[in-house]
This record gives sequence, C-alpha cells and structure tokens, in this order.
Amino acid sequence: EEKQQGNVAFTENILTSITTALTALEFDFSSCLGIGVIVGPGSYTGSRIAVSTANTLSQIHTIPIFGFHGLDILAESLNPTKTVFISAIHSRKHEIAFCLYAGPGDTYRMTEDMMLSETAFHDFLKQFKQPIHVIGPLSQHTLTSIESLNHVKCAYKSIHQDIILAKTCLFSTSKKNQFPVKPLYLT
Repeated sequence: EEKQQGNVAFTENILTSITTALTALEFDFSSCLGIGVIVGPGSYTGSRIAVSTANTLSQIHTIPIFGFHGLDILAESLNPTKTVFISAIHSRKHEIAFCLYAGPGDTYRMTEDMMLSETAFHDFLKQFKQPIHVIGPLSQHTLTSIESLNHVKCAYKSIHQDIILAKTCLFSTSKKNQFPVKPLYLT
C-alpha cells in the first residue's frame, strides 16, 4: 500500500511505482488472481487515473478486474457495527459525497449516493434529532466543523486496503470479470 495526495509526479509514474513495488515483493502479474479498484465516489481525477490504470493492467496481463464502491468499502470496515451512520468522502472541490448505512457494507445501505457542498452537508447534519456518526477520510477542517454539532460524532477513517484485497480474492473465484470497470461520477 502506498498513499499519495496531490503529488502529480506519482500519477505520472504510477505504472512504474506499481512495477517497483511488485519487484520489491518478489511478485509478478502472472501470480495475480484479480485486480481490485475503488471506482468512486471521490476525486474525479483520482478515480479516472485509478480505473484507467487498473483496466490497463487487467487487459495487458489478462487478469480479472473488480470495481468497488468507496463508500461501501468504508462502511464495511465498521463490521460488526449495527448502528446508523454516514460514510462520507470529499469529492469535487468543496463537495462531499455520502450515503447513510444501518450496518457494515452495501447490504445495509439506506440511501442512494448523495453529494452536497460542505456547507449544505453541515446543514443536512443539523436535521438529525438523534445522535449520528460520520466516518470517512475527511479533512481536519470538515471534521472540526461537523464536531461542532452536538449530536454528531465523527471519525477519520481511510479506505482499508485489506477489505479490497479480501473482496477481490473472493470475487476472483466466484464472479465473472467486470472488464472494463468504469469510474463512478456523482452529479
């Protein structure tokens, strides 16, 4: 796992970075059972780069590819919780993509994906009369703003690579290849 934020050089050299990482692990694509990629929501540019890179590797090396919804993966990382919460991630500039869940993963999804400006998201949270939890890789500024609401608890949570790996392994033995995977864009 390697995380980068706002590093243009990384995106320009992503295939080299992947090859270098595989070499360091003494692993090659011929041993790969599948490629898992987050298709969104999130940064439009980041989603396009991730999906394009994964599709390219899948096609070149004839490896099955599986796309996963980022908010569902975040929700799944809360297993075994059975409480209502909001999974949220920054999307376009000053906007937040989010979804309500009643438990971990997509089977507990209560709403479709939504996207609001940071201000409108804050106002949306004001409507809750009962305590609500918000999780996701949100900025410190957004977390501080949300925590100013008495009934809202929030926690920074990144997307867990181990969940993507487990789902990719499971899907590679039980589902058909999803090639090509397409980025998820919310409007």
